[in-house]
Amino acid sequence: MLEALRILSRQLGADLDLVQGAGGNTSVKCGDRIWVKASGTQLVNAEQDAIFTALKLNACREQIASGQPHKLANCIDMTVGRSQLRPSIETALHVLMPNRVVAHVHALNTIAASLQPELDAAMAEALSGLKWIRLPYVMPGAPLADSVGQALAGEAADIVILENHGLVVGGETTEEVSERIYDVERRLSPLMHDPDELAPVPAADTTRLTAEGFTTLEDEAITRLAFDDRALMAASAGTLYPDHVVFLGPSIAVTETGEPLPAAAERCLARRGVMQRLIVVPRVGVALQGEVGPAQLTMAKCLALLARRIRHTENLRTLSRSDEDALINWEAERYRQKLGQQTDPTRVE
Repeated sequence: MLEALRILSRQLGADLDLVQGAGGNTSVKCGDRIWVKASGTQLVNAEQDAIFTALKLNACREQIASGQPHKLANCIDMTVGRSQLRPSIETALHVLMPNRVVAHVHALNTIAASLQPELDAAMAEALSGLKWIRLPYVMPGAPLADSVGQALAGEAADIVILENHGLVVGGETTEEVSERIYDVERRLSPLMHDPDELAPVPAADTTRLTAEGFTTLEDEAITRLAFDDRALMAASAGTLYPDHVVFLGPSIAVTETGEPLPAAAERCLARRGVMQRLIVVPRVGVALQGEVGPAQLTMAKCLALLARRIRHTENLRTLSRSDEDALINWEAERYRQKLGQQTDPTRVE
């Protein structure tokens, strides 16, 4: 069953509309053991790397029942797997889901639909007939697991919609989980704003994107954000999903007419009190302040792909300032970022 989970994990991890970078996690329960993706590893590497950690399932359940889900690393089965890796920060969620196989993905159609209050009724209609529940945003990790656990205690479901966050799906087989994930995304696709329409990006004077400490993001999907007024309005409404804060800081900055990148960055820093690293120059392009690596590029592209799906740009559900602060100061996410920078992910200094 673990081999089937590896195949499913790679397939999900290779789909940017479902998983971005080190996001998402999967698991399988085998007897008194649960295999779960390790923090900071990538699902797309599941068939070539040992990305899963084994934990004692009953010990995990006891730890959660005692109110200590943050100590699940103590339940690692030292007899198998790569115990030097931490289990996913969402391990408690996987333990609480009653299904044998569980996958948590950052599915873009699901996130986009959950952001828009105007689509609530249409979303419910689209998912009619499925065993699903919907939960408002809560902090990933133990708070999310607690929220899901309470919801499942009152209603049986194998599909959980997480507002601003994604999708959790359970099933008895990897095939069942995969089918349910893609079924949800297909059902929600008609609610999106032309997700497959790719208008050409006009030529622009990119010298306005040149400044010390800033890097021009030349990916076409990212650049398109600067030329799509509706998508830019959605992207600048606030932080739309947790990983954006982790890798890019809260929300985005948009330059004012003729404003240089450093001035825009300073203006937004003074207003928000925290750096907004992703800066859009309307009708020109997009730049990133500070470190630029695969994770940052992936998150910027994720934002662009998500924003262009949004039909209703007003009244969007966004993360609060306290939500952002909690993510910025979260030790588990600092660990995940550091781990993702290692050549050998088992070596964390």
